[in-house]
Amino acid sequence: MKLSRSLFRLALLGALISGVNAYGQTPPSGAKSLSDDSAAQVEGLGKVIADRSAQSLGDTKVLGDTPVPLNAVPLKPVAPPQPIAPPAALQWRAPEVPEGAKSFGDTQTLADTQGIGDGQLVEPMIGSGVPMHIVGYPMGYDEPAAPAPVAMPSVGNCDVACDPCSNVSFGRSSCNESYYWFDAEALLWFGDNLNSPPLVTTAAAGVVPISGDPGVTNAFGGPDGIDPGLLPGYRLSFGTWLNDCRTVGVGGRVYGLFSGGADFSDPGTGTNSVGRPYVDFNSGLASVYDVNYQLNGVPHWEGSTTASNNLSMIGVDALGKFLITGDNNHRLTMLAGYQFNRLDNDLSVRSFRTNRLTGDLIPDGTTFDTLDSFSTSNSFHGGSLGMESDFRRGRFTVGSLVKVGFGNIGQQVNISGSTTTVDGGTQQVTTTAAGVLAQGSNSGVYNRDRFGFLPELGVKLGYDIRQNVKFTVGYTFLYWSDVALAGDQVNPTVDLLQNSNNPSFTFRESGYWMQGVDLGLSFSY
Repeated sequence: MKLSRSLFRLALLGALISGVNAYGQTPPSGAKSLSDDSAAQVEGLGKVIADRSAQSLGDTKVLGDTPVPLNAVPLKPVAPPQPIAPPAALQWRAPEVPEGAKSFGDTQTLADTQGIGDGQLVEPMIGSGVPMHIVGYPMGYDEPAAPAPVAMPSVGNCDVACDPCSNVSFGRSSCNESYYWFDAEALLWFGDNLNSPPLVTTAAAGVVPISGDPGVTNAFGGPDGIDPGLLPGYRLSFGTWLNDCRTVGVGGRVYGLFSGGADFSDPGTGTNSVGRPYVDFNSGLASVYDVNYQLNGVPHWEGSTTASNNLSMIGVDALGKFLITGDNNHRLTMLAGYQFNRLDNDLSVRSFRTNRLTGDLIPDGTTFDTLDSFSTSNSFHGGSLGMESDFRRGRFTVGSLVKVGFGNIGQQVNISGSTTTVDGGTQQVTTTAAGVLAQGSNSGVYNRDRFGFLPELGVKLGYDIRQNVKFTVGYTFLYWSDVALAGDQVNPTVDLLQNSNNPSFTFRESGYWMQGVDLGLSFSY
């Protein structure tokens, strides 16, 4: 028995050696070598195997314990070498348990391994009943790593970049502003000259100060009007955006001009002539109410005169802001809301004179303290529409504002006069409700409503001192279409005896503008 086994093993070993030698011999003429680049390379190799082995291509060889078909391994034509691309970054993907397996330690034969996925082995496994995790079965595998998320850069003062803010389109923002803003500005404005008839005239000693006569100067009022001078003021602006992309916001403004204007004063200590002109209703001629006058060195009247014209303004805006378009360097915003504005004008002339002429009908030393007052107030309530734009280049910004308010202007006129007389002989005091230009015929309070417009234009240059602090300098133009100003309400035709209804009152209105420089600081956060 032992001898038979030994002989069998020797015969088997000899057959194997003979098969190996036969396989390594040169193929017969007409056959192609494996190194040839002909199109029949694969077919020739199959023929060599069929000629040099004891089995056909359809047969199987036993490798280990598992019969494996030879044709399970396809032979590919030899392709020229290709450039190797750099490997993609890999990341570990968690293993997946195949369907039917209870755990990673379960076993499957090769017959059970189908459709493993992207990490499936190209060549068949050898053996059966082998634990998959022992032979390196592709339970977990490497795949190209997903690109790392790219953080969007912070723009301006944005803490978090919002995706729709990076585009230029209707209703989108560039995130180049903060959520809140507060601006404080000092206003240095100038107004148009205020209309007024001549209110105070001066002339040399001995010259009757009748307006329009040679040598007579209109000291206050007249055809050139009254220059209000520099009007200082303030403007506070504040607001907030209501959404992350800063496309809808609300804001407000409070602004105003302190009471300022023009003044005149003559103490009456000199010999020059000072008077208060008017037109006599009865004669139709220019006349004058003497305050300080002497003729040929003889005093007739001694007295002082003061006059003032004050202008003040206050305004409040409550506006909604709606972004139309914007990018990193530009924003265009629509404004809509409510606007209030009040423009006040006060005009007054006061004189104090003493009678010095002996022999007239007035007791010597009699004094007359006379006051004429004309006050107007114009209150606007209405809607407001406008556009606001901002351009940025580095630390510099240029902004513009175009806005118009439209609504009701409530006009109010208050006219009053008074004269206090102290008799030079009896010292009796008498007070009457009449001055020179303000008589009983036109004194009173008058009101009416008008539809009007308030256009506003503004340009502002800003420089970033710090990230959230900006210095600004700008220009503003503001216009009222229909306002009642004090000088326009003065009727110079007067009946001092009040035998007629003169001066009479009639509402007079006009347009008025202001303009000036704005200096301020802007804070945002």
